[in-house]
Amino acid sequence: MARSRIGLALVLGAVTTERLAAVSVPAELRTQAQALLQQFASFKSASARADSARVLHKAASADVHVASDTLVSSVDQLAAVLIAASPGTRAHPFAPYGKFVPAKLTAGSRARAADKVTELAAAVIAAKPKGKKAVRDAADQCTKAARAVHAAHTKLTPFVVELKRAREERAALAVSFTQSFEAARHLAKHVWRSDLATFNAVFGAVERYRYSPKTRKKGAVAGATPPTDVQPATGTQPVVKAPANAPAVGAAASAAASVTAPAPVPTTPAKPASTPASP
Repeated sequence: MARSRIGLALVLGAVTTERLAAVSVPAELRTQAQALLQQFASFKSASARADSARVLHKAASADVHVASDTLVSSVDQLAAVLIAASPGTRAHPFAPYGKFVPAKLTAGSRARAADKVTELAAAVIAAKPKGKKAVRDAADQCTKAARAVHAAHTKLTPFVVELKRAREERAALAVSFTQSFEAARHLAKHVWRSDLATFNAVFGAVERYRYSPKTRKKGAVAGATPPTDVQPATGTQPVVKAPANAPAVGAAASAAASVTAPAPVPTTPAKPASTPASP
């Protein structure tokens, strides 16, 4: 089940619990209501266990990332020491010890990379290259870093299994709770058929935004309805556009009146045509 649907089921259960506590439940509905509340309690506990498992899994994953970063640094340090001991091997410092490419050595799976680094360190120590002390120390650091990666992976594995199990349990209980809620709602609609106000107060639609942590922190009331006449912020007025053919009023009319019309362009009257002289 998607995380958003699980969150909605948690909100629905919390709100329904509050609403049932605020009304008098009839005897015909009491058994179904108690079963619904018990189902929600189990679902809520499973959700808390899943959240705890996720936190532990995240911390163990962070340890794996730290160990992997240390492994990469140790490999870079070993390459630098080998290059300093034999400058001619700058392009491929691990070539004399096998098919080890620095760029690909720590790529891919972290456990596989740790195995490759362990193999490289053993080959370097067995070859006894120049600058034995520095090279041996760098190889030992690579071996320790590879062991730390394997230890972190071993620690992470049970948390991965537990997280998967907790999420599956939470999803199954979320489905069961949703089905129980629909069954209780159907029965309540029949029991409260002559009192629809109480039915709507208990099983009516839930406004999700009023039960989010942000709105609860602001003190939103659980059963309040959102205001319909929302006013703009203080100091501003809503802007209303007038129709295109509406006459200008107020300041607009004054501004229009203050605009002077352009002066007419003077025209020179045409001279009358001259009459021919009489013979």
